[in-house]
Amino acid sequence: MVPLRKLAHDPLFVIALVTGPGFWLIWFLYQNIPLNLGWPRDALLTFLLLSVIYPVLEEIVFRGALQGWLRGWREMANSWRGLTFANGLTSLVFSTLHMFQNSLSVSILVFIPSLIFGFFRDRYDRVLPSIFLHVFYNFGFVWIFFDTASVLTEGVRLVTSLR
Repeated sequence: MVPLRKLAHDPLFVIALVTGPGFWLIWFLYQNIPLNLGWPRDALLTFLLLSVIYPVLEEIVFRGALQGWLRGWREMANSWRGLTFANGLTSLVFSTLHMFQNSLSVSILVFIPSLIFGFFRDRYDRVLPSIFLHVFYNFGFVWIFFDTASVLTEGVRLVTSLR
């Protein structure tokens, strides 16, 4: 397990943490949307699914299992500027699968954070740093940019897709 103190003293990890709120601010100013930070209390389960449960499961599957398996291949462990080919392929698969629920532009936007998550998975040889970042990014993004109506619609779509 990676101690949180070690992550807090890693300048690259701190930059990755700060990048999330920086992106939210730029996106918020660009979108010019009304801010309703109290909405999660009306759809708490769906909020927790989107901001905590899904990111944890996605990191276990993609960074833990897939990227870990790919890194076992010598060619996939090669890197360019700290990004392994295993990370690149995992991020490509991860962002492509997001197209099933989102638009192409959202899927493309997911690619960069995915590379960041994979970078820290490789850097620490653990999935915990990528889980922490993914939960942090999703928590803030979902809280700021979603609202009760969109989350309830998402919740209905999730429930009907499970049938």
